[in-house]
Amino acid sequence: MAVYHEIILIYLLCIFSENHAELTFQEGQNLLDQLSLPVKNAFGQDVTSDMRPQIQHVQRLLEDMQLNKGRVDEHADVVIIKLQQIIQLLICEKDSDQAISWLYELCDVVRQKQLDMINSPHQEEQQQYEQKQIETTALTTYDYGKQYIQTGLKLRRSLGFNLDPSHERSRQLNEAWKRFSHGVNERASRLNMAARFNRKADE
Repeated sequence: MAVYHEIILIYLLCIFSENHAELTFQEGQNLLDQLSLPVKNAFGQDVTSDMRPQIQHVQRLLEDMQLNKGRVDEHADVVIIKLQQIIQLLICEKDSDQAISWLYELCDVVRQKQLDMINSPHQEEQQQYEQKQIETTALTTYDYGKQYIQTGLKLRRSLGFNLDPSHERSRQLNEAWKRFSHGVNERASRLNMAARFNRKADE
């Protein structure tokens, strides 16, 4: 994923910048130390020149460097946070798409189950159990998808992105759930009818 590569690149650039700035700062401190050392001639006499202007100049350069580095670090942090939000958004939307797909697959399962025949109380009990399992799975999937769609909507709003994709996913999820619920109700009616028929046949 390109966003992952962007984060890694920015992180590596931050490390390089940190190391380079630290090395430059150390060299600047060493230069200040050298400029502050007394100078003596061959006879041991102090011939130190007034290096205060040079020292002040180096100090200003080091201060400016630290200030600029702070600005760069702050900007890098902001960019990394935004890229992390984009990654989280992509994951949320992928997971919500998967939930929608699973719900439609469960719709197909329910439709296929409607063709199953019930010829005994044991089969009736088995069908009822399977029905509850499917309904539980579908509800969990729906809640799962809804949660990720809502998170994705918040992320899109935070990033200043278009909100339409989140609204469209919400519509698709609700449509899948509506279709599933209709299929489940229809199957439940058939199960009840089959159960009543079998009980009357036993009489």
